[in-house]
Amino acid sequence: MIVNIDPPSFKKAPEPTGLDRFPVLSYAFRPLYFFGTLFCLISLIEWTAGYKGTPQLPFQLWHAHEMIYGFVGTIIVGFLLTAVRTWTGLVTAKNAELIVLLFFWFVARIAVYGGEQGLWLAFMANVLFYGYATYLFAKPIIQSKNKRNYIPIGILFCLLLSLCGFDLTVLTRHTLWAMNFMYVGISVVLSVVCLIAMRVLPFFTARRLGTNQMVIPPSMQKWGMLVPIFIAVLMVFKHIDAAVWVAFVLSLYVAYCLFFMLKGTYVKTMWTEPMLWILHLAVFFVALGAPFLYFFMAIDSKFMDSAMHMMTVGGISAIILGMMARTSLGHTGRMMRAVPPMPWAFRLIFVAMLIRVCLRFAQTDVQYHMIWGASAVFYILAFALFLGRYGLWLWQKSESK
Repeated sequence: MIVNIDPPSFKKAPEPTGLDRFPVLSYAFRPLYFFGTLFCLISLIEWTAGYKGTPQLPFQLWHAHEMIYGFVGTIIVGFLLTAVRTWTGLVTAKNAELIVLLFFWFVARIAVYGGEQGLWLAFMANVLFYGYATYLFAKPIIQSKNKRNYIPIGILFCLLLSLCGFDLTVLTRHTLWAMNFMYVGISVVLSVVCLIAMRVLPFFTARRLGTNQMVIPPSMQKWGMLVPIFIAVLMVFKHIDAAVWVAFVLSLYVAYCLFFMLKGTYVKTMWTEPMLWILHLAVFFVALGAPFLYFFMAIDSKFMDSAMHMMTVGGISAIILGMMARTSLGHTGRMMRAVPPMPWAFRLIFVAMLIRVCLRFAQTDVQYHMIWGASAVFYILAFALFLGRYGLWLWQKSESK
């Protein structure tokens, strides 16, 4: 009797071909997190080095526009186009679709330096980027009849509309209206924060700590995402006092929803998990900063800047940092833990916020520039640490493959 003692042979998985050979094009988060963060660092270094903008796009409008639509919006698109694959079970944006998306994004980021004609080109490229991203996001949701996620489609479309309003008012030299649309964009981003806080964060917390997942009423989830859109509409008319007061009242409801989630998911052991406390603290500062922003907008604009940066630096930027750190690990097959030096990056973003909020109290020009510069440096360091640790991972194969 002959016994075969040779080891069994296994067929190797076929080698990827074409664009599948490039892991960076397998998920939207990979290139958009990488280039979005890199652009954030470059633009902030420009900002702190004294970039004055152009006659068509003064430095303050440039800074606001590129942080909202060049950085924050880019990360939102990367997150949503990745999440929708999980939500629907369908293959979503990858390979050639991502190359097209990146082409629009790069044109928009570069053309903005090209004078008036460049601004028109940047506007068209931005519209194509957000328009195509909305299509890529909506397609699998509609195909799968995933009605639960119809509202996020609307949120992304509203981000596109706010971009159009901002850019067209800049191009037609209506600076007052452009500033209004800046707050429209920020208010739309607030809707995305509510999406993450009420749908994603309870799941993250329960899974990591082994606790029961908090159930947030569907109606609260729905209105928590929709109310910031109503605020965004009111911000178009920011120069009208009544609109601002209504926005403030609505922001109290948003804050209530966020604090409700924070209270329901709070566990003391959370403070031992950097990947959790970064997100919980960030949501806290959004919940605190948003009502303050609209309140000071109504009664005393001197404190608006501090409230806005509490919300945008300690809130939105911290959520971005925490979500990028976590989702990048999960979707590249790595252990879900805060790898060094990310806990320091998380701390630095809050230090940047605390310093920036104090800028209002500077007594001299020297104090002003020292406080402003220190805040910018800590912010840059926080995202530089992320890019330094995660940059190669975003380009490499997943560990599970």
